[in-house]
Amino acid sequence: MTELLERAIARLQTLSENEQNAIASIILEEIEDERLWDESFSRSPMFSPGWQLRQWLNTMLEKPKNLIQKPCEVPHYCRVPQTVC
Repeated sequence: MTELLERAIARLQTLSENEQNAIASIILEEIEDERLWDESFSRSPMFSPGWQLRQWLNTMLEKPKNLIQKPCEVPHYCRVPQTVC
């Protein structure tokens, strides 16, 4: 048990039984809520290892198909040849 939790419990022991039960209920609900979120995330493919990398790679592989090449707009005073951007 951490020092912070020990201090919290010591302080809780000074409260009435009703207050202790109320706070205990809140704590237990929070622990259960965190468990449910963890379980939900573990089933989601979005949070699986490498998901973001796969999404990025898929986007990069699709980009060449979606690019429209057009001549670069180079001011007339530049000596840079016009290329495809």
